[in-house]
Amino acid sequence: MFFKIFVTKYGLKTFPVKPKSNFMNRTALLFLWLVVVTGCSKRIFMVTTVPDNSLITVSSKTDTAGAFGTFYFKNPSQVKLVFMGKGDSYKIMVNHRGYFPKSCIVSKDSALKMTLAMQRAEGASGTPYDTLKLINASFLILKPNIDITIRSGVGNIIKLRHSDELSRQIADSIYSLLQRPANNTEANFPPLKYSQTLWNKNDPALRKYLLTLNGAKLPYYTYPPSILPFVKGDTALLKEFRNAIRSYNKPYLVYVWAKCIKESTGRIIGNIAMTVAAAGVQGYNQAMYGSYSPAWDPSAFALQTGTKIVYFVIDPETFEVVRIGQKYHEYDLTSAKYIKTFVNEILQYPQLNNH
Repeated sequence: MFFKIFVTKYGLKTFPVKPKSNFMNRTALLFLWLVVVTGCSKRIFMVTTVPDNSLITVSSKTDTAGAFGTFYFKNPSQVKLVFMGKGDSYKIMVNHRGYFPKSCIVSKDSALKMTLAMQRAEGASGTPYDTLKLINASFLILKPNIDITIRSGVGNIIKLRHSDELSRQIADSIYSLLQRPANNTEANFPPLKYSQTLWNKNDPALRKYLLTLNGAKLPYYTYPPSILPFVKGDTALLKEFRNAIRSYNKPYLVYVWAKCIKESTGRIIGNIAMTVAAAGVQGYNQAMYGSYSPAWDPSAFALQTGTKIVYFVIDPETFEVVRIGQKYHEYDLTSAKYIKTFVNEILQYPQLNNH
């Protein structure tokens, strides 16, 4: 028999209570029963690739491109997987520059040792771009593409609405600040001189393509990702690009995309009373978005609040995308204060020693 002790004005009093051990035992038995019935088990696969130094990606079998998931950079790699039932399975994919990707579906009954050999892609170089070339390079910036999304509602009732007007205003402000000379001298990070009218025709399709690229997989794609298919038909724009880069010593183009999720005033006011929940969200945002992550983080595409920044560095001679960098911040990019913070960060790019 168990007792609860309470302090009353008459002294200490005890009351018998039903023990919780039976409930806890039933919970443990239920969990064990689920494990047995569903066949939950852990397996460790030893994955070897041909050629060596390939990227191993483990993801859902429905992820046909292997764009997201867990990345392994060692060869061979120990891939630890948990299977929740008989029908549970994963997709293991390997990538290497100059080779076609190879993949297989594994279940808990699959062989624990496997070798995935890739086929050589004709005409493709097997060597990824040497990013050390960027250390002393000069950079020309294209007009940044800014996506401002308003997050409204209270609590778990959330509505997201893209704001064309705010996105355009913030992009114009940022581009204007980037073009201002620093200390009466030439701008540290000069914008590329080209026709905005010509560029605006190509920008939506180009942005859509660039956002499909995975930063961690960049050196491992079969062929170097390139923006040439999106601009090659526009001879006037290509001519402007060529004329602009002649003034600099082998410059690189930098395309910046940023997404800011801004809380509406109504949502902020409505959530004032939810201090405990808000503190939890703030801690989560700090952990997720407060610092640079060297690994590509798919969850960043589903920001709660704050700003995600992605840099795409492009070789203007070949139009190859040679580097992708990303950062996360808690700040609201629609604030004048943080627009300046954002611009200053761009001016300091690429800071290769920090990435």
